[in-house]
Amino acid sequence: MASPLIRPARFAAVIAALLAAHAPSGAAAGTPGASGSDDGRAHLEAPLGLRGQFPLGLPFIDLMPRSAFLEERRTWRLHLDLSYVSTHATSDAMLELYADATTRPPDGRVTEAILTDTAATDPSGHAYYVDGETARMTVDFTWGLSRRVELNATLPLLTHSGGFLDPTINEFHDFLHLPDGGRPDFAVDQYVVGLTDDGETVFLGGAPGGIGLGDLLLEARVALARPPGDRFALAATGSIELPTGDADRLDGNGAVDFAGGLEATWRVKRSTWHAGGAYAIPGRFDPAPGLAPRNRIAAYASTAILVGERRSFVIALHGVTGPFGRESGGSLGGTSLETSFAYRQRTSSGGVFEAALLENLTASHNVPDVGIYLGWGFAPRH
Repeated sequence: MASPLIRPARFAAVIAALLAAHAPSGAAAGTPGASGSDDGRAHLEAPLGLRGQFPLGLPFIDLMPRSAFLEERRTWRLHLDLSYVSTHATSDAMLELYADATTRPPDGRVTEAILTDTAATDPSGHAYYVDGETARMTVDFTWGLSRRVELNATLPLLTHSGGFLDPTINEFHDFLHLPDGGRPDFAVDQYVVGLTDDGETVFLGGAPGGIGLGDLLLEARVALARPPGDRFALAATGSIELPTGDADRLDGNGAVDFAGGLEATWRVKRSTWHAGGAYAIPGRFDPAPGLAPRNRIAAYASTAILVGERRSFVIALHGVTGPFGRESGGSLGGTSLETSFAYRQRTSSGGVFEAALLENLTASHNVPDVGIYLGWGFAPRH
């Protein structure tokens, strides 16, 4: 379901462009030097380290956007962030069932029996339903091993709940007469993550309590090109995700995943542009071993607009193919597109605070509806 908040996101992007047009030029805008060691600009211009947020995609490896300008040699940096997203996504067969008052359950709740019965009667043999709110906190550590090599480690922590945003989102849709994607036909503030396909089923009918570890992501990034003047950089990245998360909570998939890709960064006077892509090979899916995940392609594009010496606006688009291949009866296997619009502020201590609105761009059935992101990057240390 395409979220209505895409309109504020577009409006904010226009405001950012107008502010950038009036930003001071030259040194005030953070013009890079020959060494590329201007940490003030480097951390204002980086893309948000934000992967795809769809709950059924989180257990699998995804591309983590980063600048192709690597961390300086023998320098380390720590970054903390929190993303909180609300998701309501379901297959067409489930939408049709709940849209009819004579066939949907009176309380609007989704059970495993309803999900499997729907799949059994649908020609596709497939049905899914994802509803709830997920908070994902990450600790990200970066180490400049050498002039051409950077190492990264990212450890996520996750909490899941039925949340509290459903009534607000429903009222917002009603007030503006916007499409609601069938939300009002289902119970509010429930947590359900269920998928059944050709007899293989994974189903969580309630939020797992407490905070759980996600899968540990380890990356090695190698500089491929960095011409004089520090206007352009190209880097290759290799990633491995270790099964430290509990697959029964869907905080991980219970297996080792691999990915490899390329990232590029271009600097111009008042803005920095990033693009990257990766090919991922996930391992098995322990909650439903017969439900084999497919290899995934991920890509992102991002721009940071510098406003003075301490501020920037970051606009990003992240796309990734679905973790499972079947598309009949819904777009779970299709490509999701999520966007973010962020404000970033460098503090007097050298750290960077950032806040963002997270959105989807399409009417796909495999993207979160809306979310927020908060991050804090500590100043680099030698």
